Amino acid sequence: MSGETVNSFDELRARRSRAIARSLRTAALFGCLATVAFTSTSRCEETYKTTATEIVSGGALIWCDNDHLLLAATQSSGVEYPMRLLDLQTMREAPIRMMDSNGRELTPIFACKEREFLSYSTDTTNPADRTRQLFVGQLGKPAKRIAHLKVGGRVNLAQKYIVAIRRRYATDSGYAIDADCTISSDSEYRILCWDVWDTRLWLLSRFVISEYVWRDFISVEAADGQRRQVRNKEPRLIARDGAPVTRTYQLRDFKNRLAADLESDPVFKIQHLNLAFNPDETYAYAGCIRKGASRYDEFWSVCRFRLDGNQNNWEEVFVFDLARTQKTSLGDLSVGTTGDVYFRLPGASLATHRGIWKFNAATHQITQITRVANLSQRDTGPSVSPDGKRVAFTRPEGKPKLFIAEKQEGATK
Repeated sequence: MSGETVNSFDELRARRSRAIARSLRTAALFGCLATVAFTSTSRCEETYKTTATEIVSGGALIWCDNDHLLLAATQSSGVEYPMRLLDLQTMREAPIRMMDSNGRELTPIFACKEREFLSYSTDTTNPADRTRQLFVGQLGKPAKRIAHLKVGGRVNLAQKYIVAIRRRYATDSGYAIDADCTISSDSEYRILCWDVWDTRLWLLSRFVISEYVWRDFISVEAADGQRRQVRNKEPRLIARDGAPVTRTYQLRDFKNRLAADLESDPVFKIQHLNLAFNPDETYAYAGCIRKGASRYDEFWSVCRFRLDGNQNNWEEVFVFDLARTQKTSLGDLSVGTTGDVYFRLPGASLATHRGIWKFNAATHQITQITRVANLSQRDTGPSVSPDGKRVAFTRPEGKPKLFIAEKQEGATK
């Protein structure tokens, strides 16, 4: 403000407020939005170096450790790409091929823990045998069988437990549920037998999140082994306000007891199918919006829910004003160890906004860490490494290709 005459403290304060507002507007144009007071010492953008690879990526990515990425099987331009492990030090891919102790090839499952991988087998010679055997092993070594399940299930490799599906079968009166779910199992893995045939599950370190969807008819196994629909005889879930529930997310302990309903929040509406977790799994994150704030349910905020077994409420982490003005939701959340949140704007109308964004939990600033060249491109599926130094994502360039954005230590823009 040099060269200007200030006649009072109130005028100085007003001018300072206008300067802060101008700074925030400028920051918004260049991809840096602050949710705390803007100060003269704030830096707008962290610097990331983005590396393009020639590796085809279907979008789904899992970090096995800081230097190894598991890439989902995908198809592009008529070419089948198997599930692969990428070594980021050498940039070499290895297809995930697992064998049992008899040399029989197993089918890989999209899961890993450090250098351990999950796979399964079924008896393809006997169509009536619908059981599933689960195996864990390393590449190049015979895999160890950890369970033989009557139907199937989900595995948490880190905590070594399995949520196994209880079989529903048709009866003269409708259907019944099998009391057991295993044929055999390894004592190293804990088996949880649950009625979760058509339920989405997130297996966490201390809890399981299950998606509850009310259906008038459910799928059961008939005597001929085929599936058929019968009327649901279970009572419908009732919310805390007395309304019948159609869909919700439930936090359950390992005894399948309800610990919390994640959707019965008095303030926020939560975005379905967009749950993410911080690495120690003490919080669930999701796109959110205050109830009544938008008639079209654009989720321009991110909220988190503490996973401690109590019926907590969601708390707002940040609001992204650019998403609100563009009338788009935040998508593809990924959360780092320090609480940083990476995301994209699926409905962004400008190419300059179609990169990967980051909310810095320490500074409360939102920055754009990658950019695309034109409207035919968009960055999707950001996944942050366990140490927070790299973000892997997919960008379509003819074929969907893997990109790596690496944080430049000590550098700001």
